[in-house]
Amino acid sequence: MNIRTRLADLNSRDLHQYFRGFREIYQDLQTKKDAFEVDELVYQQTLREMMQNVEDIRNSFNATRMNVTCNMDDLIGKYADVTEELRKKDPPLLEKIENLLKMQRELAYFKFAKNFLQLRDEVRNCLRKRDFKKLAEQYEKLAKIPDSSEEFSTACSKEYAIRKSTLDRFLIAELKSSLLEVYARLRFPFEEAVDYVSLRPHLGKTVEIMKSIHLIQSHSDENYGLSVMEIIYEEFGKRFKYHFYGDKPTNSPSKPEWFFTQLSVWIANNIEYFEEYVQEFINQVGMSDVNARSLFIQYIVDLAAKKVKSLVKQSNFVQDRRMLSHLIDETVIFEKEITELYDYGADETTHVISALSEDNILDTWIKLERDTISIGVDAILADPDAYESRYKGAADVDPYLVPNFADSFVILMQSMYERYKSIPDIRLQCRFVKLQLIIVDEFRSRIVQINQQIDTPWRSPYPQLMNALWYVTLVLDDWSDLPEFVRLQYYLQASSSSLVKGIFDESSSFYRHVWRQRAKQLSDSFAEHIRHKLNSYINEKWYAHDVAKPIDVTSSFAAFLTEINRLLCSINKNISPDSILTIYHLTNHEIWQVLDLHLISRTPFNYRGAAQMKFDITTALIPLLNSLYHRPKATGDFDVILDEKCVRVLNTLKLLSLPTPTAILLKEEMEHIPEQNLDDKLEPFGIVSLTKSRVLEIFEQRCDMTMQNYGSANDCKRNGTYRNDCIYLMLLYNRGIKESTSTVEKSTDGASESTTTAKVSQRTQEKIERSGIAFLLQQMRNSEAVNSKTKTQPILDEADSNIETNNTRSSETIKNVAPKEPTKIDYKFQNVLSNAPMQRITDCYNQGTVPDFGFSSKVNDNNYVRSCKWSPSGHWLITESMDRRVRIFKYDSETKQTILHSGTRTGDLIYELQWHPTEDWFASTSKSQPIHIWDENGKLKLSFRGINNMDELTSAYSISFSLDGQTLYGGYYKKLKIFDMERPGRQIKEIKTFEKGSIGGQKSIMSCIAMCPTFAGSYAVGCFAGSIGLYSDQTGSCDCLFGTGSMGVTHLEYSSDGNLLFSGYRKSNIIECFDLRFPGHVLSRLYRPVDTNQRIYFQRDHYDRYLFSGSTGGEILVYDIKSGQSITSVKDQDAIQPKWKMSASLASVAGLSLHPELPIMAVTTGQRVFPNPLDTSDESESEMQPYTSLATNKLDNSLQLWQL
Repeated sequence: MNIRTRLADLNSRDLHQYFRGFREIYQDLQTKKDAFEVDELVYQQTLREMMQNVEDIRNSFNATRMNVTCNMDDLIGKYADVTEELRKKDPPLLEKIENLLKMQRELAYFKFAKNFLQLRDEVRNCLRKRDFKKLAEQYEKLAKIPDSSEEFSTACSKEYAIRKSTLDRFLIAELKSSLLEVYARLRFPFEEAVDYVSLRPHLGKTVEIMKSIHLIQSHSDENYGLSVMEIIYEEFGKRFKYHFYGDKPTNSPSKPEWFFTQLSVWIANNIEYFEEYVQEFINQVGMSDVNARSLFIQYIVDLAAKKVKSLVKQSNFVQDRRMLSHLIDETVIFEKEITELYDYGADETTHVISALSEDNILDTWIKLERDTISIGVDAILADPDAYESRYKGAADVDPYLVPNFADSFVILMQSMYERYKSIPDIRLQCRFVKLQLIIVDEFRSRIVQINQQIDTPWRSPYPQLMNALWYVTLVLDDWSDLPEFVRLQYYLQASSSSLVKGIFDESSSFYRHVWRQRAKQLSDSFAEHIRHKLNSYINEKWYAHDVAKPIDVTSSFAAFLTEINRLLCSINKNISPDSILTIYHLTNHEIWQVLDLHLISRTPFNYRGAAQMKFDITTALIPLLNSLYHRPKATGDFDVILDEKCVRVLNTLKLLSLPTPTAILLKEEMEHIPEQNLDDKLEPFGIVSLTKSRVLEIFEQRCDMTMQNYGSANDCKRNGTYRNDCIYLMLLYNRGIKESTSTVEKSTDGASESTTTAKVSQRTQEKIERSGIAFLLQQMRNSEAVNSKTKTQPILDEADSNIETNNTRSSETIKNVAPKEPTKIDYKFQNVLSNAPMQRITDCYNQGTVPDFGFSSKVNDNNYVRSCKWSPSGHWLITESMDRRVRIFKYDSETKQTILHSGTRTGDLIYELQWHPTEDWFASTSKSQPIHIWDENGKLKLSFRGINNMDELTSAYSISFSLDGQTLYGGYYKKLKIFDMERPGRQIKEIKTFEKGSIGGQKSIMSCIAMCPTFAGSYAVGCFAGSIGLYSDQTGSCDCLFGTGSMGVTHLEYSSDGNLLFSGYRKSNIIECFDLRFPGHVLSRLYRPVDTNQRIYFQRDHYDRYLFSGSTGGEILVYDIKSGQSITSVKDQDAIQPKWKMSASLASVAGLSLHPELPIMAVTTGQRVFPNPLDTSDESESEMQPYTSLATNKLDNSLQLWQL
């Protein structure tokens, strides 16, 4: 059962997470299997020894028994011999001895009788005085006479038994009468709330009486009637039978709520008596494992169950649907009450609902449920307000916009579940679940039938039906994950191999399928409406457009925009925010599909007409869509221009709007270049994802590129004559024929100007020949009058800078400042060699040894500190530890001490922290969390979400800022995601580090990122597969990849000139230094002991003289990397040894950071420790007992500051 539940909880939408969870379950089972095998071997080895010990004990016992038997036989024989000898030698003496023995027996009897009578009289006297405590003491002495009295003999035992039996019957009758007398004075059972404090003396007296009754019954072999608990219960039973059986007004079969209410009142008003006083009696008589509260509730439930059974056995009761339905409802309410208020568990032996579980009653009950819900569904669909929002007047608080009929249907199904969930027999519960599945499918069919009668999606109740389908789908998904339904699913599939996650998964998929059909029908109708409104815009003469520069939106475009606005406003108003994101994608796709298929692909253009259409789309359509697609409560973010069709339309218009000379040159170049060079040629124009054939196809739509108008580019060069409305640009052009300069025409608004041809040096000419037409076109593009660049989405170029989007921009301005020159720091290492840190902080981490996360129960953990980092200003120091907290320390330059300033929880395990290069902000990435940006006070500033291809959030394993702080890079599984600091939200670009079917690549988690300090936009990425890739923003891909031959890369750092790259690994004793001028070439190797998987940080100083590193041995290592020693061997012992060592702790030194302006180094200590098992049987030891087996220095969790 547990395994199936864990399998059902796995996230099947993410295969990586699913199989990782599956592996964890498999490993747990394998671990348990290994443990059982070890236990079996131990038992097999010790079984023979244990059996031998048992055999030795048995033999010893038999020998002792034989010895005692022999001694007894000898004693009896000697006694008989002595008696026989006396009988022969001295008969008178023997007679005197026998008389003496007889008199001794008589004396012993008289003493016994005297003692018994005295104790009996004392007991009766205590009874008359109502001193029940002393009565119990005296009776205890009386009961122990056979064991404690020396005078008691076998001859006394018969009379003692008779006299004691008579006394026991008398005492029990008197004590029971006394107990009932006290109950009568108290009016017990209590019918209303009482003050137990004022009644304490009387209630305490009942405890003493109960103890006396129990004492007498426990010392007697006879049955004297009811036990103590039965005497108490009899008071409830007599009253219940009097009122609710026989010919009484309260005994009405149509009013089961009367006896259920009476029982509920008895429980509420009397349960304190059982919890405090009856439980006290039970504990004092040595039955502390018995719970008086549970026994009382169980007795009350048994009264109710017997009453319900008597009702259903009456003739025609089950056939009377009204009475049966009423009885079921009241029974369910009573079961729910005792379960929720008094923790009466499902595993108890008695349940009232069990009385209704007989086959004939259950069949009628199921049929009643079916008919009732069918009538209910008919009623809610016929209600005039069926399609109104369930929160009428406050619909804005409902993210699902659920109509009344859907909400009522879900309530009906939940009520049905509440009725049958109390049935203890899971087999019977499954019959109701099957009925629920049938009803759910029938309700879906009813919705489909209603939907088919609607002629247009834009009229009620079409949107309401879609919202109902979506809401019921979510409800069914939630029900499938409930533990109760998982348990039922396990029972239903016990005899099959089905791996369905939940009971309602299939029904949920049907509802989701119907919703998708309705959404597609809506988007098709949307496309049809807007296509008709585009006719007048299509009829514009785009081939003869003569406006030199677009300044206003085309008037015929207004009808198209108005219709889009009307339809999308209707969608935003009527479709639920939780489901609207899919509608956004569908309608947005239809808009661009209509523009592409019905307008652009069928229309001839001149470049001015295409520029005007591009202006209309980017200035009017895209801002309109962004405003309409920006619903505050919508689930997820939506960006218009990320649609594939939108990219296609914009790319097409960019090509069509190129000035004619540029277009002619580009077209001829396209005809001669290979396909793989296409992206390089189109990149200067901001055009991506086009094939060569598509580019040429688009140029065929241009009507101003014919030979009659301009001829070819070579014709332009050969003729040397140009029209008067052209200006001449000096172009560096080469296509097989070496020419130093050339000119082409560029259209203007009537102005013409000639530029003279300049000489080009031989070196420049060679550079031109290498660059080709891409360089030529880039020079032409850069000559345009675009002086300012606006940061936009990746698919837009500078010409699209006037597009306004509704993407939320950061309210903070990121300062784009030049990096400071590093401060000259003189490291003298005096304090380093003395092994004395200037400050050591442990208290804030030791408090976290048993962390309180705020959202879950406390767990045993070792709160070791994983890393620390100084801010670029040197004023702040951050650390992260295993309690999921980031702690922020402020450095006081006067006292030279750090003070804990603030802290923040990140939600789950922290992967990495990084400071912003120009601000006192830092970024954090955690498990199952976005990337968060915090200020020095721990206040959240920005968040960035890495969204995968399934529109789900994924977590970054590593992060890094660009040199100017304008860009944030995140390392993911087989991906790099790039974020714009001015656009919080999802990534603006994604780089796949590995593609299926490709050769090479980084197929693992991107574990660390290092930015090149000399080339902006270039960076190195390490992964857990052991490879390092060099990437750049210019190419947007991996430029170079080389392996390391080690385990996972955990840390990377460039030298200050960008030529060297230092790389550290997990479970590796080596830091490798790569010469990036020869990628993959190891220049030197530094010896650093690391024998764990944790990330051990290292850092070079600003002048590349020293490299500082932690180690798992607890030492801080300093290397002289200017020594010039190169690699001579691949063995660890031949690597460069540290020049200085200082012992910081016996635990690992994982975090290390150098102050940017002062000779101060911060380090953190601690490591994950697996304690040895302790052999102890004391169950009262504290939760941290396992760690007492460790030396305290192994749990050294601290932050240390060292003066260098």
